[in-house]
Amino acid sequence: MASLISLSIDVKKFKKENLNKGQYLNVTVALNDQVNDYGKNCSVWLEQTPEEKKAKAKRQYLGVGRTFWSDGKTFVPEKETADNDDLPF
Repeated sequence: MASLISLSIDVKKFKKENLNKGQYLNVTVALNDQVNDYGKNCSVWLEQTPEEKKAKAKRQYLGVGRTFWSDGKTFVPEKETADNDDLPF
C-alpha cells in the first residue's frame, strides 16, 4: 500500500512542550474513507499517551489534508459534486 498525502498543520495549535527532544512533533494521521465538504480525507492530531488514550481524552487536532496519489490499493478521494438535475436552469 502506498499513498502520498498533503497535510496542512496549524503550528499555532501546539506548544514547544509538545516537541519530543525539542525538535520532533509526534502526530497521528487518519486516512478516512469519506471526503468532507472541502475535498479532504485526512486529519492529523498530536499523538496521545497511552494514559490519554485509555481515558478517551479529547484529541488535539492540528490540521487536515487529502490523498493526492495512491498505488491503487488505497482510497484516493474526489470531491463529491451534487447531482442537481432537477434545477430549472
